[in-house]
Amino acid sequence: MESGKWGVKSGEWSGSTGQAQRHDRGDPMSIHSELELRVAGEKLRRLRQRSDEIRQNTDVTRIEKLTLQSLAHMIHQLEEEIAMFQTRIGASR
Repeated sequence: MESGKWGVKSGEWSGSTGQAQRHDRGDPMSIHSELELRVAGEKLRRLRQRSDEIRQNTDVTRIEKLTLQSLAHMIHQLEEEIAMFQTRIGASR
């Protein structure tokens, strides 16, 4: 675990790597168990559902467009993590 502290006034992490800044979200998510796979699948379902709800709105606001971009990024990330986990499990069997 990285040592350091979050600077409330500066909005930056002052840790040991010297790289982390406000836009840094840390290590990518990784699925390690069947339980995490099920939870990730449920989260993916909910993200897709929320994205569909926003898309059905005919008068999408700027905030909703930004939300859709964020949802698309999270959906893509989860899909990749699920595929990587399934590949690892398939290769180990």
